[in-house]
Amino acid sequence: MKRNCKLLLFFVIVVISGTPLFAQSYDALWKKAEAAEKKGLPQTRLEITEQIYDKAKAENNMPEMLRAISGLTDIVYMKKWDWEKTVDYALNELRPLLQQTTDEADRAVIHSLMASTYATFFSNNQYDIVRNNIVTDSMETNLLKWLPNQCVVPVINNVNASLQ
Repeated sequence: MKRNCKLLLFFVIVVISGTPLFAQSYDALWKKAEAAEKKGLPQTRLEITEQIYDKAKAENNMPEMLRAISGLTDIVYMKKWDWEKTVDYALNELRPLLQQTTDEADRAVIHSLMASTYATFFSNNQYDIVRNNIVTDSMETNLLKWLPNQCVVPVINNVNASLQ
């Protein structure tokens, strides 16, 4: 009997004590991220948002994955960090999600996020894009080498797809 009580007490302590990442709710993690932002800790907010993304990806929670990707790009944009890498990261995460999902609402949100990512990148880099005006027939992987008229195509295509 005494051994069973100790064993039960041990399990209760283990369950109550630490809350690993997967046991934390998304609301609690988002509140931590917001608190970090209010304290002026963008790197901490970025790390927490990445944790949220990893948790959502492991749980296949599409809405939280999309919210986290949007949050990551917002953080980088606001802090003027390496925006080109972030665009590549966001698009490389969003394209496979678009292929995987059959839910029309998720597809619309993904297309909307892709359009927003392209539009923000082109808006922030229009001087470099116009200045680099390299004439090519194909769509380059380096977005800064696109012609100005090529920049509009993915935005329009993704906006139209998000509205269908």
